[in-house]
Amino acid sequence: MISHILQFGSDMFDKDAPHYSVSFSNGVYQIITHDFVLQMTAEQTVGFYLREDYLLEHNLVQSPEYQEDIKKVETFFKAFLQQYGSAMLKNQLTY
Repeated sequence: MISHILQFGSDMFDKDAPHYSVSFSNGVYQIITHDFVLQMTAEQTVGFYLREDYLLEHNLVQSPEYQEDIKKVETFFKAFLQQYGSAMLKNQLTY
């Protein structure tokens, strides 16, 4: 019997739940949320795009008007990584 289940994500049918996708490639983490795509290395955010910018042509990481959004997604993503890393170390990832 499994006593603890660690889940990442949310009910895909819940329209009010935050939906996201996380990936890692060539030293860059990427999180795609409902509105944004954030790319970061272990040290810093290197890319921030509107989700509808499919080709990732307009990097908004230096744009003053998106700094609050960048911080929100960074905070969410860092919490995700911390929770995932902790679960990995404690061998608590289950399916």
